[in-house]
Amino acid sequence: MGSTTSSEVGQGGNENQVPSNNAGDSQHWTQLLSPIKRGVHAHLPDHRATAVASLTDGEHHAHGAQGRSGIMTLGPKSKVLRKLCHTKMMNNFLESSAESFALTPNEITALLLSSPLDSLTEIELEPMKEEIAAYVDRIKELVHPLKYIDFMSVLSAVMLISDLQIESNIDFVYNYIALGSDGHDDFRYEDFMVALRSFEMGLSHAMDRRASKEEYVMDVSKAWMQIATKEQNPTPDSRMKHSQLYDLCTNRQQPIRLLLEVISKAQDGEPDTGELHEAAMSEKAQAMNPPSGGDEWMANPTWIKTAQK
Repeated sequence: MGSTTSSEVGQGGNENQVPSNNAGDSQHWTQLLSPIKRGVHAHLPDHRATAVASLTDGEHHAHGAQGRSGIMTLGPKSKVLRKLCHTKMMNNFLESSAESFALTPNEITALLLSSPLDSLTEIELEPMKEEIAAYVDRIKELVHPLKYIDFMSVLSAVMLISDLQIESNIDFVYNYIALGSDGHDDFRYEDFMVALRSFEMGLSHAMDRRASKEEYVMDVSKAWMQIATKEQNPTPDSRMKHSQLYDLCTNRQQPIRLLLEVISKAQDGEPDTGELHEAAMSEKAQAMNPPSGGDEWMANPTWIKTAQK
């Protein structure tokens, strides 16, 4: 399905549209990784420069919300993510009749209910139905007025905050992006960007925040692609190798490694009560377009091939 970027919406001055210079834009990421240097992003509006630089600059320091250094705090209804198995979720999805990653709340709920960790006790399993219902209800609020939920966003949140080692998560990230690529040891820039949109959305929702604007994720994707491949002007068909992704995610001189560490150490707690981030899309435009991150991913030939298995 096609996506609508923030630059394509709002030329008519819709009163429901959130201004593009919204001060809350991606602030939850800026709070986790705050940059020292921002000169390379001087061409961006101030709020975007800060947020993008926090995820791309080589020199950085971390500070968290509420004055806690480098701490990612899950929303109170996101704790159930720790009880879910991402491999079960993926297998259950592939075995389902779904033809898109844009699922209804009921479809998401059914997949989550069928994907608990095998290690859970009866006492831990007992409240899961209510916990999953509360989590899905919260996502519905965060994506309103959309009526669909991006399955890949939920799957990525479950995977990245799990107890898996960071190196294992890197391999899973690669496998999910390059799934069905017929043995190729790389994936396209376009696939990488679409995947990051789903990853960012899922983690934002886990922190009880709305997903960032598409332009923000595009900026970060391009910067990470440039760092990993040394290609200054990547095209949709530019390729990133598995080894390049691994180096990008393990290089402690790059903030992506710190970000993965912060995510892996996410703590339960009450969310920041500050204003939630809003994507700059009118309600009419949002209602017409289900979540496009996962759907674009699903529309790629590799995912079509996988879904047909």
